[in-house]
Amino acid sequence: MTNGDSQAPGAGSYASVNGLEMYYEIHGTGRPLILLHGGVGAIEMFGEVLPLLAEGRRVVAVDLQAHGRTAYIDRPLSFELIGRRRIGETARLDDARGTRS
Repeated sequence: MTNGDSQAPGAGSYASVNGLEMYYEIHGTGRPLILLHGGVGAIEMFGEVLPLLAEGRRVVAVDLQAHGRTAYIDRPLSFELIGRRRIGETARLDDARGTRS
């Protein structure tokens, strides 16, 4: 995993999460808020809202598997698995980044 603490604000990094190299960005400081995009989205879908959310918060924005800058890896996909993985991978990223409060 890349240690994002030395990265510039809003600069992206990758974290090894559950066999996946997950791309994420950190914006702002304060209590963590994790942004999860929908269906065919990516971090960019938050556009002008992201900096507003980062006022007074530490926003962790992620590109989930096969979206944005996070690659597809060969593993089974279903709506149920995607939901469970989204929760688990986000929690693992949270642990890896030390953002869990």
